[in-house]
Amino acid sequence: FSMHVDFFNPNRVTQRGAHDSIGVISCANLALDPSIRYLPEFMYMNIIPGPNEPTYDELDHYIRPVIEQFVATWKPGLKISRTA
Repeated sequence: FSMHVDFFNPNRVTQRGAHDSIGVISCANLALDPSIRYLPEFMYMNIIPGPNEPTYDELDHYIRPVIEQFVATWKPGLKISRTA
């Protein structure tokens, strides 16, 4: 899996200084074919609400459940009998 965390300004204001910010955590399964890997139905996405970016400690609360789910499925493995 590949995990990406990014923040953006929903108001499209391009000036520097204080602005609103919303974050997105996205995970892509790198074992999938590249042609479908980044399609929304094959990705895990989580929105981090604004109006400000969280500190690193606060960000940990959003990322921890994702990592815990990966760890829980690591040892027994994840069997997918059928895809959509």
